[in-house]
Amino acid sequence: RYRPFYWSYVTSLGLSPTPLVRTYRFPGLRPTATPPALSMHEEVLTFGAPRLRLMLEAAVAFGRLSRAFEVPEEENRPPGAGSEAVPGGAHSPRGVLVPWLLLSFTVAYTAALRWERLVTYGVRLTDLALDEAFHARLAGRRLGPNPPPDRPILTPLFRFSAAVEKATAHLRARLQAEDRSWADAWIREGEAEKAKIARYYDALLRRSGDGAAPRRRRNRREGPARGSAPEPSARDERAARNGEPPEGPSGAVPKTPGATSRGQGADDPLAFRTALSEEKNRRLAEIDWAHTPAIDVTLEQAALLYLLDDGTRPAPAGGPPADEA
Repeated sequence: RYRPFYWSYVTSLGLSPTPLVRTYRFPGLRPTATPPALSMHEEVLTFGAPRLRLMLEAAVAFGRLSRAFEVPEEENRPPGAGSEAVPGGAHSPRGVLVPWLLLSFTVAYTAALRWERLVTYGVRLTDLALDEAFHARLAGRRLGPNPPPDRPILTPLFRFSAAVEKATAHLRARLQAEDRSWADAWIREGEAEKAKIARYYDALLRRSGDGAAPRRRRNRREGPARGSAPEPSARDERAARNGEPPEGPSGAVPKTPGATSRGQGADDPLAFRTALSEEKNRRLAEIDWAHTPAIDVTLEQAALLYLLDDGTRPAPAGGPPADEA
């Protein structure tokens, strides 16, 4: 996959590919026998290793859709077992292999806390029948990567997208019918917090309504107020007589007159009220963002499963039908 030119070259010439083989050894596990090689590159994988994280991410990215076939009961018997190992007689086939699409969703609820739950549905691709108890249907069944040789396989009559839309519509209808008291409580808490912030800033704006920004009284031991000009020194007076710019306390040239400090900006009542109003609106917007409940649905994995038809119907899905949601 990561070497398209190499694989096109090998395929066009009919050569035998020689891909790189890398062996990973996990602590505590005995390594399996590997063919001898001129040089063997080993890498020890531990929990938290970057290589292990990349392997897990690749498994999630490239393993979202898997395919498996149910193994018949007679193939599950140990070698030499008689017909008594199969319930119902010497040979009790359970029909043909029916395609099912297993869909696993992660539903995340976000409020004061975040909690998640896993929802799994099974959609039959022959008639789009949805089974909410699909895990119960899979209980006791053995799945394998290869189809059994003596079982007919039905062809899916619907696309995967139709099955996903069926499951998502049903899940959306179920979520809309759930209790939302947790979301309402989180919204009410946000409204109370916004009321506190509004009262605080409104009081500041009323106190500054006379045009003077509130100031803090200075102690005599404190230095000059921020933004106030220091007393000129003898060096500054000599520099002024010579036409040179005065130096600061540490010998640095002060800033230009346009670069006012924060304390100097507080001397302007209109600028102070404008900055206070902007800060109030920003705080209210932050509270709105933090106290907005959300429900996020993510499709984690899908699997195409061919199961033997045992004659049982899918479990009835609760709530309104997906077509009416």
